[in-house]
Amino acid sequence: MTDASRTSETLAQREAAWVDRLAAMRDPQARFAWLVERARQREHLPDALRLDRHRVSGCQVRLWLVGELREGRCEFQSDSDAVTLRAMAGLWCEIASGATPRELARWHPDLFDRLGLLRQMADSRQATVRRIGDLIREFARSHDQTYVFTDAHNHLQDERFQGRQDILISEALAAGVARMVVNGSCESDWPQVADLARRFPMVIPAFGVHPWYVAECAPGWRAALESWLDRVPGAVIGEIGLDRWIHENPDRWRTLTGLKGDPPSLEQQESVFLDQLRMAADRDVSASIHCLRAFGRLLELLRTHPLPKRGFLLHSYGGPVELVPEFVRLGAYFSFPGYFGHERKARTWEVFRALPRDRLLIETDAPDQLPPDAWNRHPLRYPETGDPINHPANLPAIADGLAGILEIPASDLAALTAANFQRLFGE
Repeated sequence: MTDASRTSETLAQREAAWVDRLAAMRDPQARFAWLVERARQREHLPDALRLDRHRVSGCQVRLWLVGELREGRCEFQSDSDAVTLRAMAGLWCEIASGATPRELARWHPDLFDRLGLLRQMADSRQATVRRIGDLIREFARSHDQTYVFTDAHNHLQDERFQGRQDILISEALAAGVARMVVNGSCESDWPQVADLARRFPMVIPAFGVHPWYVAECAPGWRAALESWLDRVPGAVIGEIGLDRWIHENPDRWRTLTGLKGDPPSLEQQESVFLDQLRMAADRDVSASIHCLRAFGRLLELLRTHPLPKRGFLLHSYGGPVELVPEFVRLGAYFSFPGYFGHERKARTWEVFRALPRDRLLIETDAPDQLPPDAWNRHPLRYPETGDPINHPANLPAIADGLAGILEIPASDLAALTAANFQRLFGE
């Protein structure tokens, strides 16, 4: 097929043509064998393109996917050491190449299932083939201005990323993530937050003392925080808040923080929280608020203390739906993390369905709050322990998942959360 004829077809027409061609082979095993033999005869990807940045992460064998935009249309190439993956990824690329970003961003093909093409493969290989489709759509969305994803809350400075921030940012940008708020947790990580904001324009820096770390504050922590807010352009406040969960789970708190002794009391937390909330109000910058098992007390404090006029974020909101109207009246925005996509969090879905759409945001909270496996399109591990951690490039998958929960088009969700993000965190 010539380039001219290929680009004159719509994506749907090209997919239908492939369905007809393969359906003519009535035996699914014959279809699969034909695609594998075809893959063996295809030229391999040039060495110049077999780069780490083109490797599909999380795959046990080497698999490359290369996307580029030529004259407004997407072009894809792939290769793998495993001929079966080479065949299936190659089919993805042949169908998708020549389509516009907008076509691909909205594409949800089912020919692999309809034609039984994956039945000959192990479950892990089937998941990899489906992931190729996710990555193709992510590439398209990154070049389609209809899809602009904004991460309302993460911790990109976290030591578990072990200096891989440049790669993570590159992969997040490629997935369509346009901006992110990187939240400090304590004085010791504020310099790393500032450095990320200096090096990456997409990063909005947030400086704050997390309730887990309030007992570690140095005597001059307030002046230090004010100094960071003064010196770093675009700085906001976060992560701050209240947490009663740590008093119910002190051993878990010690494990997660590496700290000894007892967790900080709620009175200690409130004092540090209110100091930071006052700074946000005085400067009219947003504040990202953490709350666990203390929503009633949080509401009391917000009702009786100055608040930033632009509003504040209740990140990973897990409170009752009954409190939503009053939080909204006070200026709250609410962010949905990937972790809430697990079926066990289905009750929380009802809360987010009830939220005003102009107060809705999405977040990764990376490296924490892992999404369900189906949403974890960018598997990542902490090298020292091998434990899975969350990748900031998972944000588009979180948006897709939430759009499904809310029963709205993914493009609508991307647009409204980007607009909400700009109101809360913009200039």
